[in-house]
Amino acid sequence: EGSNILTMTEQSHSPDIRRPRILFINSNESDYLQDLTYSGLVKVLGAENVVDHPWNPHYHIKRRTYPRNLGYTPNSFFKSLTSKLFPKKYDAVIVASAKPECFIEYLKIIKDIPASTPVIFIDGGDFSDIGGDLTRLKMPHLYNEAVSLRPFDLIFKREYLIDAEHPANVIPFPFCFNFDSSRDISFSNNFKYYVSFWGVESDPIRTQALTLLENRFDCMENGTVRNQVFKKYKRKGLRYLEELKACKIVLNFRGVGWDTLRYWETPAIGR
Repeated sequence: EGSNILTMTEQSHSPDIRRPRILFINSNESDYLQDLTYSGLVKVLGAENVVDHPWNPHYHIKRRTYPRNLGYTPNSFFKSLTSKLFPKKYDAVIVASAKPECFIEYLKIIKDIPASTPVIFIDGGDFSDIGGDLTRLKMPHLYNEAVSLRPFDLIFKREYLIDAEHPANVIPFPFCFNFDSSRDISFSNNFKYYVSFWGVESDPIRTQALTLLENRFDCMENGTVRNQVFKKYKRKGLRYLEELKACKIVLNFRGVGWDTLRYWETPAIGR
């Protein structure tokens, strides 16, 4: 069933083939992998064919700044609303994050989904266990209830570690970069900084790296120092990408999860 969806998607650029229609059950809270996936699906299928449920204003109204705006899709407002007027028939259902609100909404409709309609879970959480974020949020029963009623046809897993033993329907699915985010930035090729690592100490390896680095190169001057707090970052929004581009060498270390957005941002902007 999963391969049929992919085949239809690959052929969907032909005007003679109906594009698949997807119910995209999402969290209103910013979730990087969920939001990146929504943006990518809309680019391929159109906003009228990716029905966000519940309706997510942050996908259609420019409110948030980078990286909390990764799902924002320009000119999708009216299409996203009119799509809800169409018959509720879908080629696939996606549970787009391991957030409680996603699973609560999914459980409300799970019995109404035909057995022939594939259901896909996107697990973009930081933890290697399937649905691990629900355990962190003290609501693992939501995942257990969902799979007891109906196992997922496919699971796209961000933290798919090299020594993991998952069933065949679990597929590695890391972050990426949404180039819409950098479209309006005028990047300079002049280097302001030599070596940088701007990050909170969410894993011991980051603390170790910052301890080694802070008195070397130009790290102290550019903010590559201990005890960073996200809300006090000097570089936020698109300015963060501009500043990242101004670094000759950008370092990256795992955080709570191995896959990090910076790992994809850095080569995407040419560093």
